[in-house]
Amino acid sequence: PRDSVKCMETRLTELVPQTYQPASMDHASFHSLCCRLKDATFSDDKLAVLNSSHGYFSGDQLHQVLHQFAHDSDKLKAVQALQGRLCSMTCAEAARVLDASSFFNSKLEI
Repeated sequence: PRDSVKCMETRLTELVPQTYQPASMDHASFHSLCCRLKDATFSDDKLAVLNSSHGYFSGDQLHQVLHQFAHDSDKLKAVQALQGRLCSMTCAEAARVLDASSFFNSKLEI
């Protein structure tokens, strides 16, 4: 009986596609990125730092990154720059990301 259960589990695993979930950036790398963002004076410089970064971002990390930008238009650019490198988020994480923007219309764009 155990062999038949194991065989069934193997078949189910073969039928259900496994999606790859990348891990978010490790703490040390993210801290280094945040320091470089803080050192960058202008929004364009901050965006250049983001564009040159490597790795994936959790919802919490994205929230922290967005707080490095003063204007909603720049926050939107940051989200667009990182959209292909975002990990899956919970509803709570997504809500925190949206709260980083102060205007309703900007929240709709994010």
